[in-house]
Amino acid sequence: MKKLKALIRAQTHHSDLVFKEVHLERGDLVSTEFYDCEFVSCNFVETVFQKCRFVNCVFQHCDLSLMRVPDSTFSSTRFEDSKVIG
Repeated sequence: MKKLKALIRAQTHHSDLVFKEVHLERGDLVSTEFYDCEFVSCNFVETVFQKCRFVNCVFQHCDLSLMRVPDSTFSSTRFEDSKVIG
């Protein structure tokens, strides 16, 4: 799982990828873009997505509790069976 976290943080543009069981709680991502990506069973509790962009993405069975999204955008993004509060 460390490799996947490093991949997300190392690149600023992601397209047509599926991220499964990523655990980035209390983490942060800055100026990262996701296009047509799927997030499945991921944990983003208290994660900060700063200046990020999500376009045509899907979050399935994810926990996004207390996430913060300063200057981020979500376009045509769906949250299916996910926890998004705070």
